Amino acid sequence: FTNGSGILRSEAPFPSRSTQQLAEVLLCQGWRDEVKELLTLISKPHFKSLLRTHDSVAQRDFEPALPPLPDDAMEEDEDSVKIVSLVKTKEPLGATIKKDKYTGAIVVARIMRGGSADKSGLIHEGDELKEVNGVSLEHRKPKEILPLL
Repeated sequence: FTNGSGILRSEAPFPSRSTQQLAEVLLCQGWRDEVKELLTLISKPHFKSLLRTHDSVAQRDFEPALPPLPDDAMEEDEDSVKIVSLVKTKEPLGATIKKDKYTGAIVVARIMRGGSADKSGLIHEGDELKEVNGVSLEHRKPKEILPLL
């Protein structure tokens, strides 16, 4: 990778200009053996592929896309509608639901400390659930809704 004077040979395969600049700086500081090993590693096809894959994944947007708000979502007797997006993991949601005795609405009964719902701060006791993942909860029993959560 270098000739005896510490100058980089032209046949050294550099993945990018910034890699070449880094190699030159390290060579000037006496890191010859380490630079040779580093250049050998980052010049291998598998490593280049790994870096391209990393860059491709890092540029993606992993936030879930929310559906548009339905026209009838805001009724005159309602104060506000809040659309909440929680990405499900293996960790339990940490919330219980119940059917309100008076209105028949499905509401959050309890939030367990330390669960996903608690950590997010987006769901609170007494919040009314209208739908989950686009599925309306109207006229459903809590037992029917639990698998959706």
